[in-house]
Amino acid sequence: MTTERLSLMRLPRRCPIPDTCGVRWHFTENSIDGCRDAEEEERSNDVYETWPETLERQEREKENAKRVAAVAAHVPATLSSAEELALSFHGEQQLSALRPWQIPVVGLLTTTSIYYLNRLIRRGNSLEGGAGAAIDWAGYPSNQAFVSDARTIFDDLGEALVFKEPMRLFRGITVPKEPDESAPDIAGISGHLTHGTAWDTEYVERGFGFASTSPEVAAQYPLDSSGESYELRVLVVLEATSGLCLPCKDHRSAELFELTYNADYLGTTACQVIFPPDTHWEVIAVDQESDYGVPVVRMKQKET
Repeated sequence: MTTERLSLMRLPRRCPIPDTCGVRWHFTENSIDGCRDAEEEERSNDVYETWPETLERQEREKENAKRVAAVAAHVPATLSSAEELALSFHGEQQLSALRPWQIPVVGLLTTTSIYYLNRLIRRGNSLEGGAGAAIDWAGYPSNQAFVSDARTIFDDLGEALVFKEPMRLFRGITVPKEPDESAPDIAGISGHLTHGTAWDTEYVERGFGFASTSPEVAAQYPLDSSGESYELRVLVVLEATSGLCLPCKDHRSAELFELTYNADYLGTTACQVIFPPDTHWEVIAVDQESDYGVPVVRMKQKET
């Protein structure tokens, strides 16, 4: 019996790479050597995680599992008013049409950083300086960079911003009793309420505007127009025909809930409509007395 024949009679060896090789057992040293070399080459080509990378991957997996569970458990709330139904209908279509990077920008529009930004816009100040905390934290080098991104949302949506029917919305503002350069009047509202002078028939909102379907919610944001604490609180009742609709979390479909799940600030925002800078309004009436406990101004959105 030759040496070569004896080698064929050795105990079989398990192949280290059976999926690649195609067999599970080798019966000669010569046949298994090639697979051992191939296994060594595969190992040398492997990229192994560092410990920080492993922790990061595990955290991503944990967050993804949390997201999947939250989406599965989400049940949209029953909407109680025509305005909520309309806002949710348009919001679902608008937000779903946005590019992925634009969703976090919508979230930033709902932060308190917008108070400071709006004050700069309304006063015609430069936007090249440092941004508010939330916008700065998001990585924007200036207010101007953020405004440019925010404007693309309204530009991209175009006709999708237009409502099927006008929507009745509410907005809380404050105006000074004695306007001056540092505290300007808004559409002559303060002058009319304080001194009985005529109000302006048209108002152009130079900054980003915000409105709610609820007068109670709108009344919680009296600094919306100024960014400062003024003396006269006013509730503005709007007849709006277009805007970016943002349903609150409980009103979103499962699809929109998942789309906005990881976007900062969108999980806690109230139902609202956001208007782009330079939106034009016709001032219809200014009433000193109202059922809301504060003066009421009625405005109607104008096409531009």
